[in-house]
Amino acid sequence: MDSTNFSLLIAVYEGENPVHFSQCLESIINQEYRPTETVIVKDGSLTDELEVVIDNFRLHYDERLVTVELPENQGAGKAYDMGLQYCSQPLVAQIGADDIAAEGRFEKQVNFLRTNPDIDVVGGYIEEFENSVNNVVGIREVPLDPSSVERYARFRSPINHTSVMFRKDAVLEVGGFRDLRRQQDYDLWVRLLMSGYSIANIPEILAKARVGESFYERKGGILNIRHDVKTQWYFYRIRFISPSIMVFNILSRLILKLVPNRLRSTIYKSILRE
Repeated sequence: MDSTNFSLLIAVYEGENPVHFSQCLESIINQEYRPTETVIVKDGSLTDELEVVIDNFRLHYDERLVTVELPENQGAGKAYDMGLQYCSQPLVAQIGADDIAAEGRFEKQVNFLRTNPDIDVVGGYIEEFENSVNNVVGIREVPLDPSSVERYARFRSPINHTSVMFRKDAVLEVGGFRDLRRQQDYDLWVRLLMSGYSIANIPEILAKARVGESFYERKGGILNIRHDVKTQWYFYRIRFISPSIMVFNILSRLILKLVPNRLRSTIYKSILRE
């Protein structure tokens, strides 16, 4: 199987904005180096408008399109893991259903993995925008080399998941995506690191991510606190982080989740982004 071939994995649910989803798929069509196949997981029943977006994509996409239907909403972890089973290529890329692939993204990542056979996962920077792609509010930079990625991962997710491409065999070897509704990507990167796999990032913007008031609202709340505590406790149990780092991570996240949404958005834009 040609190691330059790759699958693109996207999960979509009924709450997605059809216009945003359409813009995401359009950015795939506009790539000169397209996925060999695109696997779209319908995480539960979709609206008629979203179904029309997928049908239109099928008409304009010359490569293989696979749709996977889950009978009810299972959450991102389950959706990605199910979709991964349908990805037939050795490399798999991901993108959020409301995000946009930057020009030349996939070619850069395929070339990077081809020339760096010791790297199993590669991501890059993302540009965050509100309302319009021209209204850029921040750039999330991430560490580049594997040793920096591993150190950074003890405190925050070292990969912008909407920019990721990985070797399918490596992900399957550690059990794939776990059945989590939140932090399923962070959980996967840590398990890969604990199993000796290498993660790197390219110092270029590979995706454009949509943010706004609703984005920052989703970052808050008691439910997110529970997920944070559960995740950090798991990282401690598998000895990825020390007790002191676990406590620091939980407390810092607790504060961020409980502050008013306006303040939370300010913190994300001015402190947690470059």
